[in-house]
Amino acid sequence: MGLKKVSGAIRKYNNYVITSHIDTEGDALGSEMAVFHLVKQLGKEAVIANTDEVPDRYKFLKGWDKMVVGDDKRKLKGHDNIIVVDCPTIERCGAIGPVIERSKVKIVIDHHVSNERYGDFNWVDPDASSCGEMIFNLYREMGLNINEDIAVMLYVAILTDTGSFRYECTSPETHRAAGELIKLGVHPPKVAERIYETKEMGDIELLSRALSTIKLTDDKKISYMHVTKEMLDETGMDAERTDGFVNYARSIQGSEISIFFRQDANDARKVYVGFRSKGMANVNMLASKFGGGGHPKASGCVLVGDLDKVMNQVLTTAEEFL
Repeated sequence: MGLKKVSGAIRKYNNYVITSHIDTEGDALGSEMAVFHLVKQLGKEAVIANTDEVPDRYKFLKGWDKMVVGDDKRKLKGHDNIIVVDCPTIERCGAIGPVIERSKVKIVIDHHVSNERYGDFNWVDPDASSCGEMIFNLYREMGLNINEDIAVMLYVAILTDTGSFRYECTSPETHRAAGELIKLGVHPPKVAERIYETKEMGDIELLSRALSTIKLTDDKKISYMHVTKEMLDETGMDAERTDGFVNYARSIQGSEISIFFRQDANDARKVYVGFRSKGMANVNMLASKFGGGGHPKASGCVLVGDLDKVMNQVLTTAEEFL
């Protein structure tokens, strides 16, 4: 089931909750915000609901402050159907999972190869660079208007999920979509500055501590690093400030797999694990061994336990995997 059936379903039904995965980042936020405006252009009611607050770096996107955090039944009342973007499983939606379960019609738009097709209508395109690129094509398919604000949302989605157009998922179609969005009013230097070049001193302190933890396995094929709850507490930074840290480990020459471990800001026994691949390794398959998933070159999972034990378990499995 593809683009046309999903676009038809969106036109057919009404009163949507729009959501994405936990730890929302650029692609998730930009995509769901663009879908919100798409639905509103069709004259339908909609509300965006996420498990987490909007990260500071994305608070320049117009309308971010209108989002609902958590399963607020009062604010979600009357919104019987749901559109889920950029999320391969219901579990990855965190607190919004029950909202998905009780929705009458579920529409899923995603580009993760690990997507479980849990919707009544599923459009899953693993070849797309980002969910943002898919939503751009959805606007074109439905003949709807992309104004400057929407263009910025879609550009942010594409920019962040392609690693600023550096990842293998970047295609000629990706660049064409980005070019069209620039024509519609996006100013790339301004967007890049807001996302990548606006930091507090605490961000630099946290990065410094994280960089000091970088290590290589004996064969130098796996690079890894970590951030503890204590580091977050002492620098006063939120967990979202660690977005992109794994790329420092990934940049080490000869490293085929890079792994980033982060303790939860509230519960040190909950450990978020991010995998990146620069070689032939399919880290989606590696993440799936721990109940996670994502893309062949970028995936993740969440484990429970002591940080050192989690790291040893994951590193042992990763070495066997290679």
